[in-house]
Amino acid sequence: MVARSTVQAGIERRAPSPVEANVSDQPIAPAAVPQDHAAPASLPGRVSEDAVARALHLICLFADPGPSFATLRSVDRAEVPEPARTLLDHNRHMTVAMEAHHGAPLGLRVVARARDLGNAEGGNPWYAREILLLSPQGVPVQYGIVRINLAHVDAPTAAAIRAAKIPLGRVLINAGLLREVHDVSLLEVRPGPRLASLFGGLPVPGVAAAPTYGRVAEISLGGHPAVELLEVVVPPPGG
Repeated sequence: MVARSTVQAGIERRAPSPVEANVSDQPIAPAAVPQDHAAPASLPGRVSEDAVARALHLICLFADPGPSFATLRSVDRAEVPEPARTLLDHNRHMTVAMEAHHGAPLGLRVVARARDLGNAEGGNPWYAREILLLSPQGVPVQYGIVRINLAHVDAPTAAAIRAAKIPLGRVLINAGLLREVHDVSLLEVRPGPRLASLFGGLPVPGVAAAPTYGRVAEISLGGHPAVELLEVVVPPPGG
């Protein structure tokens, strides 16, 4: 069971065989969303055990982490309805869970990348991107932010990650790396205009946004903490 957090993080004042995919590097959010963001040369590690704070740590790489993006609340698994609970509450790759749920491989669309300020000599091994996973019909089914230390993968795997042809989870599985998904915490997510636009809609003025659900998680590669994740289930149209 995922423990409910009582730490407040400034969002809501209450006690988170490979198949070629459809890829676009063009933002599908409003034009104000830049394609590349300059990430700090040395990003800090996880800032808190609190799920909301962990999510904000990733969101701020790409957006203002306030209500214009989303209102977040840490929740127990019992508060998450199906099918979101089954999709989120596990220690496996979300790619695998979402593929099983939709019965097909998923496409990948890169919304934005955090520009790597390192160099060929390894000055900065961190790479981050904001993405959508797409159904076979091209409909967004999952929003995500991933931040990965590429020093923990070999050169071909790093190149495949940067190429963004298939989801990260599938790249890591195909590479045969020793992986452990851990520190999973669940979130209630009430989309603001920025996140809602990525989902394919906009909030109705004066009407509270219906919640969806997500999680923060980490992945260790070869025993080394290497990946930080924010993953949000996109509600079905009219859902």
